[in-house]
Amino acid sequence: MNKIEFINFLKKINIKIYFGKGNNQKFKKEYGNDIYNKIYEYTSELNNTYFNNKKFTARLIYLIKYNGNINNIIFDNKIMLYSHKINDFKIISKNPAKKQWVDAYNKLNSLNEIYSLDDTKNIFKKNDYYKNFLGKSKNRTLLSLNPKLFKSLYFHTKIFDNININQRKFTIRLLYLVYDLNFYCNNCGRKNYFNYIKNNLICTCSYCSPKYPSIDWFKKTYNNEWEFYYNKRIENLKKLKTNSLDWYIKKYGEKKGQLEYRKRYIKQLENLNELKENRYSKISQNLFWKIYDILNNKNDIWFYELNNEYLIRIPENLNLNKNVFFVDFKQKNNIIEYIGKYWHNDIEIKERINILNKLGYNVLIITSDEYNKNTKDLKIELKNKILKFLENE
Repeated sequence: MNKIEFINFLKKINIKIYFGKGNNQKFKKEYGNDIYNKIYEYTSELNNTYFNNKKFTARLIYLIKYNGNINNIIFDNKIMLYSHKINDFKIISKNPAKKQWVDAYNKLNSLNEIYSLDDTKNIFKKNDYYKNFLGKSKNRTLLSLNPKLFKSLYFHTKIFDNININQRKFTIRLLYLVYDLNFYCNNCGRKNYFNYIKNNLICTCSYCSPKYPSIDWFKKTYNNEWEFYYNKRIENLKKLKTNSLDWYIKKYGEKKGQLEYRKRYIKQLENLNELKENRYSKISQNLFWKIYDILNNKNDIWFYELNNEYLIRIPENLNLNKNVFFVDFKQKNNIIEYIGKYWHNDIEIKERINILNKLGYNVLIITSDEYNKNTKDLKIELKNKILKFLENE
């Protein structure tokens, strides 16, 4: 169907139920890949605009409300921006604060004179004048009151320009001058670390001084009591950890049933983590070694314990969230996938087979019900099925 027919088709659907994060996959499962891909095809002109305009919901609204015409979302020669708060495209407002800064910096660039280093310090120190400019947005206050002083401050602290952005803020530059601090450590000659916390400028050498929360830091800070405070911090961290016993009791109470449920949950979590770490099941490897033993041609065979799972790259035109597939067992263009009853999703399996077929691979599925790991040899039916698939191409 052409673009107009496709838009009319979408208008008959209750599109609102597919708005929001994650609902693109819901739409894809209900209407299939072809319809899903056409949405991206007929909204390709949004690809080179703002990030929010590329979202699935934005594309739906663009097709239904604006008939897929880019001219309908252009205002003042600019493409409008999709907003999830209103589920619509909106005009991009001009930023008055940004304009104020641009005007101010243009004015600064026109200034040719600055105060000397000593004069700059004296102006700030006299009657604690510098305290008027501590805090959020006070750099703009100084810029408005005395542009020359503002420019002088940044000129005499330009040594900060090439360090971490959090250490070159306006307040740190100001206090660095007022306190007559050293930029380099007197002991090792490396750069000091500057941090503004609770109206105090902390100046330390990250090489010579121990870092929080190291043991050395606790020893230096608490002397003989360092071990008590160090262990106290560790215990507090454990209590804050999600699914810790303290966290669980605080959230659900101390009922026996709830705590037993937590034990089962932790056990399941450990099993899942072990499976994720291995990325393969031991049962599948048991099966693949048996297949390997019965084959006459043992060339070009791939599975995890033999020489790793085979990686297949997915072309971008297939519009998948994944870039690659790791297949369980591969020989030439034949792929065997072992499907455990508990761990797999039927819809995902069908989609995976469909993609592999499009890429030129033949796929055989062996389920956990078909294969019994406790049998020394493969069942006759399963053995014949595998040999026919792999050797009688």
